[in-house]
Amino acid sequence: MTRVAWCMAAVLLVVGAAGAARGETPAERALRTYVPPPAPRADDWPRYRLVAFMRDLVDFVYKHHVVTDPARKTYGMAYEFYAGGKPMQEFGLDSMHDGAWLMSAMATAHRADPEGKYLDRVQRYQAPFYANMMSRSDRLFPDMKRTDEDKKPFLKPVKGWVPRGWDDGGGFKKSGQPFDEGYHTSSNHLAQDLANPTMNLWMTTRDSALARAVMDLRQYKVEYFGPISAIETAAGIMNARPDLYETYKPSAFTVHSLDPCHSGLCRQNAAGIPAYDDDLAWEYRAATARYLVDGRMPPETVLRSAARVYASALAMELYFDSAPYPYGMYFFDIQGPPKFVQGAGRLDEYLSNSKKLFGARGIQFAWVGAGVLPYLAKHPSLWEQPYREKHADEPLVRIVDAPPDTDGRKDAAYAASQPLATGTTTVTLLADPMNLHVFIESDRPEATLEIRPADPVAGETPVGRFTVTRQKSARAVNGRGEPLVHRAAFRGGDAWTAELRVPFAVVPGQVHFINGLDHARYEVVVDGGPKRTVYMLSDPARIVARIEAIALGTIATWHEVWRKMGVIPSGCQMMEDRRVRAWELSDLGNYAHLVHTIALWLIYREGASEWEIIRRDFPGQPQPGPPLPESVLKAQGLK
Repeated sequence: MTRVAWCMAAVLLVVGAAGAARGETPAERALRTYVPPPAPRADDWPRYRLVAFMRDLVDFVYKHHVVTDPARKTYGMAYEFYAGGKPMQEFGLDSMHDGAWLMSAMATAHRADPEGKYLDRVQRYQAPFYANMMSRSDRLFPDMKRTDEDKKPFLKPVKGWVPRGWDDGGGFKKSGQPFDEGYHTSSNHLAQDLANPTMNLWMTTRDSALARAVMDLRQYKVEYFGPISAIETAAGIMNARPDLYETYKPSAFTVHSLDPCHSGLCRQNAAGIPAYDDDLAWEYRAATARYLVDGRMPPETVLRSAARVYASALAMELYFDSAPYPYGMYFFDIQGPPKFVQGAGRLDEYLSNSKKLFGARGIQFAWVGAGVLPYLAKHPSLWEQPYREKHADEPLVRIVDAPPDTDGRKDAAYAASQPLATGTTTVTLLADPMNLHVFIESDRPEATLEIRPADPVAGETPVGRFTVTRQKSARAVNGRGEPLVHRAAFRGGDAWTAELRVPFAVVPGQVHFINGLDHARYEVVVDGGPKRTVYMLSDPARIVARIEAIALGTIATWHEVWRKMGVIPSGCQMMEDRRVRAWELSDLGNYAHLVHTIALWLIYREGASEWEIIRRDFPGQPQPGPPLPESVLKAQGLK
């Protein structure tokens, strides 16, 4: 896709999405030929363009979000929001979280673009700010209160407690009103967001102050709540304590790694489309830290991450029924997302009938995807490992992005799947993300096929029953006897072929039916013969290409938003008449995730991996940045 064509597609983000064609019924829309979301070409994003975009984002953040005045006690803090010349935060939201993600992104950006002075900035501002807060919280926040998660009250202020929000009176509320001096409560989630990104910076600086700070954080949590894996891992790695980090092993891949799609599409459970996934990001960072120790990137982390990244983007693609899905666009995180309907295998709302805002928190998926791409691209067969280990005797049904024409001819695409034969009837199944394709070869007067999920589902089991005849008739119904939306084509005489395309249940306009997804299994009966279980799976090259598209497409999508709006916003809307301008303000966490994505994409495209760079460049001795200025310590009452 050319750069011009990509920009024409991306302009939908602001000026409005295309609706359904006038007069087109849902069933007619359901039968549209599948076309994957448009993705930019890597050649249109050379290194200089990516680096320039990343530097522009960082410059904006340090100019408008970061407190750089050494007369202020919050020197080094980064405000979550910025609009109208005012740095803003809301104590109920995540200012401290977002500054931590910025700290982590700056470390990764340094690995991708060492000339960009990212390390100088993060060591001057964020590193001493967070280390000071964690190790001196007992003096900085004497009125700290226990959280709902703490299991006992404080007898005195403790080290390691950090507020979700802190203001010295120099910032503003989102309403635009000045903030009074004060601080908010803490949380376990914040603690993990502090430990994990701090570890990332430590892996480049080996700063002992950061190691002590995370150990203080860890000791507070262990005493008042209990061990938390992300914190134990970070504290253990940074302080050479294998007794801490070896307790927690990487999560193994399961079919639920493909959630929300596995739960929503295949199991027919209620499942919301995620706006972000901090746990996934923490696990990726823990994996890079383990590589620093033992030189092994856990393949289970790569597989689980790839599945989650792919499935989250697929869920968004399914939601976009009336316009192409712009890679990198996810839902605004503080609103209720669309959900898969219990027992139905479809969403409760789609782009054509929804007013949901979109947000950039989901950029996090893109950077995790870019992070694991170096391993997955070198070992693509990893995608098939669960199949080979547990289900290798089951015939494969491949998922493709270039589906066959429904014309009765056996297109080359069908060769990727394994045929099923009963007597003189042979059936070959193929899928794209929206449709089941069925190719039947027979010399009998009539051929039949039944398909249903092989694993348990919530509610009524979806079933598809197809009957085709030599006389070129086709009947497709579900388990209730309701007609399935489908298209059919026939060729031949005594030895004849029939081809059907049947939209999945998730496609608006289709009735209750199966859905297709990687690592899903189905029971198939041909001409009343024996029941066989088939396994649906993409070729690994397709998954690599999809995650590449997610990573670079995310960069291109949000570059277009940046170009048009001048900020990376907290929330935005594709459709002009549904915009909520109150949320179109600059949002720090979204910059952090976008910088992370660009940096990791650069590393991948240049044939390296982040974990190899971390291990290669790990300093022999601590390389701390400058301490907090004396003026800051005095303002904080520490001098």
